[in-house]
Amino acid sequence: MAMEKRQQQIEVGAGLTESRYSQDFIDLLKNWGGPVLFVVALGVLGIQGYRWWTARQQAAEVTAIQEFEAARTAGNPTNLLRLAEEHEGQLSVSTMARLTAADILLDSSYSGLVPGAPVEADGTPKNKEDILSEQQITQKLSEAKALYERIWKETNTAKGKELFAIAAAFGMAAAAETGKNWDEASTNYNRVISIAERTGLNVPLKIAKERLAALETLKTAAGLPSEANVVTKWGYDFEPSPLTPKTPEAPAKP
Repeated sequence: MAMEKRQQQIEVGAGLTESRYSQDFIDLLKNWGGPVLFVVALGVLGIQGYRWWTARQQAAEVTAIQEFEAARTAGNPTNLLRLAEEHEGQLSVSTMARLTAADILLDSSYSGLVPGAPVEADGTPKNKEDILSEQQITQKLSEAKALYERIWKETNTAKGKELFAIAAAFGMAAAAETGKNWDEASTNYNRVISIAERTGLNVPLKIAKERLAALETLKTAAGLPSEANVVTKWGYDFEPSPLTPKTPEAPAKP
């Protein structure tokens, strides 16, 4: 009997407590109903707003990646650089766009052709106007180097962006080799080695070490032939063209 009475007391007490809590809540709504409901509404709106913002961010990131892929396929460095500015801070799209633009400009300085120029099966350009002058080649190389340097500064101390830093260092090294700046090239290969060893990236580590060892050979390689002994790069006989040897005229028949 004592146990049953005690159980009844507990149940009654619990009921009274629940009733008191309910009454307290009712009194709260009477006195502060407007502010409380306003705060609750703000909380709900905040959650919905966050979900909307997250969905919008995800959609923007998907769009940025799609635009990057289209610009990369087109191979126009100007469009890639514009894209980098428009999508600054969205994932790593801006970094990828600048890196791709730098690679295209570097390739252009190697080929001596404007980016995306059509070529024949043997590699010669289809259009003479696509051939760059020496000044234009130097400009393309300078632009590529500046982009690599920017990417290096933005990524070499950023965790998770080691591959971008390595790509930028390789690019700077390639640009330095083109200009025969051997010490600069060596510095950048050593940068790759340092990051690759720290992060366990064996492939770029191997490549950087091989390139670093090859620098000594490049330093002692024979110089380029003089202009008088070479044909124009693409075999065209421009007028005037001091680089292109003239074909001797056949002797007149008796």
